[in-house]
Amino acid sequence: MIDVKGLKKNYGGLQVLKGVDLTINKGDCVVLVGPSGCGKSTFLRCLNRLEEPDGGHVIFNGKEVTDHDIDHVRQKMGMVFQHFNLFPHLTV
Repeated sequence: MIDVKGLKKNYGGLQVLKGVDLTINKGDCVVLVGPSGCGKSTFLRCLNRLEEPDGGHVIFNGKEVTDHDIDHVRQKMGMVFQHFNLFPHLTV
């Protein structure tokens, strides 16, 4: 389970994540949808510590993400970004 409580992220004076709360249960498939620039990618990057949040908590299986081996967390959490470019010569 992933439990996000009050997640905050700033870039300089721009507050991108403003106290996000979300619970994702084991086996859930979650989709983040929203306009460009609303913080979707930043949120995902904070979940697996590609970005360090400025506030709040990310709890993975009952422990803070920072208390886990980050490689273990990344092995258990799958995500696909909007520009993944796996096969740039193919279309969907």
